[in-house]
Formats: sequence, C-alpha cells, structure tokens
Amino acid sequence: MLRVVLGGASTATEAALLGLAGVATVTLASREGDVWSYDVTTDDQASSTVQAEITRFAVDAGLTL
Repeated sequence: MLRVVLGGASTATEAALLGLAGVATVTLASREGDVWSYDVTTDDQASSTVQAEITRFAVDAGLTL
C-alpha cells in the first residue's frame, strides 16, 4: 500500500487515482484544507508503475505531491 498526499486535491481526485494503471483501490485517509491523503493499494507487483503514474498524474493536474 502507498500513502499519497496531494496538495490541491478535490473530490474528483480519488476517482482519477483509481483510473491509473496498476491501482486496485483508493481510500481517502485524511483531509486538511486542500491537502488530501489517500491510501492506494496496487495490483500485484505494480508499486513502481503506480508511483510513476501518480507522479505523472500530479504534474499533469497541477497538484503538489
């Protein structure tokens, strides 16, 4: 499981994370203002791929990782 903290996240972020390659589940762990933390479970042996996908997603969405 990965803990992902994103600044500038919104209600649409969870669904967007779930749509990334290799992501099995996404759960909102906490939220403080516009900083949202998610627990992301990956498919088997997809951690490296998911980390890269999340980084790309954050950059493309203008979020702080």
